Amino acid sequence: DRVLSELRARTVRFYSANDDHPLPFVNGTLITPRLAATKLSELSTHRPKLTCGRSPESAVSFSKVASDRQLDVAIVRLHHPLDADVSPLVLPLGAPNLTNLFTGQIIFAGPDAAIGVVARTNHCETGIEPRLGLSLLEKEGRIIVEIVSPMGAASDAELLPGDRLIQLADNNVTDLDDVAGVLSQLQPGDHVVFDVERNDEISRSSGQLTFPADSLLQRTEFLDGRAGELSRRRTGFTDVIQHDVDLVPSQMGGPLLDSQGLCVGINIARCGRESVLAIPFTRLAHLQKALLD
Repeated sequence: DRVLSELRARTVRFYSANDDHPLPFVNGTLITPRLAATKLSELSTHRPKLTCGRSPESAVSFSKVASDRQLDVAIVRLHHPLDADVSPLVLPLGAPNLTNLFTGQIIFAGPDAAIGVVARTNHCETGIEPRLGLSLLEKEGRIIVEIVSPMGAASDAELLPGDRLIQLADNNVTDLDDVAGVLSQLQPGDHVVFDVERNDEISRSSGQLTFPADSLLQRTEFLDGRAGELSRRRTGFTDVIQHDVDLVPSQMGGPLLDSQGLCVGINIARCGRESVLAIPFTRLAHLQKALLD
């Protein structure tokens, strides 16, 4: 009962409203009545009317106040408190990036306290170089968009052939090596901002990076459908908890609890049939410090 009660108290939903009908798209973990953590890559600028709460009726607006792209975690400040009875999850500054969990330990996650076990601690999920969904051409000291592929970041950002790429993810790019350098710091599923020149005007837009076309051919479970739906950002994580609680991608961002009802992590990616990754809660200490600063 304690675990279920704590999970329900800590879990919030993020909603996006189309035609005034809010739809949930990702979970969050309530840190204090005014602060919540969630999955950064799901807070897309393309989603309209974002709110956070335990139900569409109680959801409130919010502002992003801190984030870590490598962890794929965002901290948001709710414009109105959700629950004054929720005790703050406070980390001592300088807390080590470690967890007291051990392989085989029982853990719980999800709104109904689904049970699972820890498969690995301090796990590393190998990174994969993402794709922009376009072809670029160096011409007279400029980077020009040559081809835009459908269903890619460039298409999301509404780039067109002939656009001149000036900045990528807030980095100046003057040649293809610059572009490759920026991409080496990102992962499929991350959102990237394009600054382009078109008809002598500068415009700014964003899109979500994709996986290389051949990346799913490396694992049989992806080919035969056994993996099910996976998180779009699911690679490039270090020192994370790997467990097998049966969760879906829209439940990422929610809390991971031990058998004592203590929040030990934040679920961050479903990356396989029986593989969910969670960020140890102690690794959020630097974001808490940024809020205090």
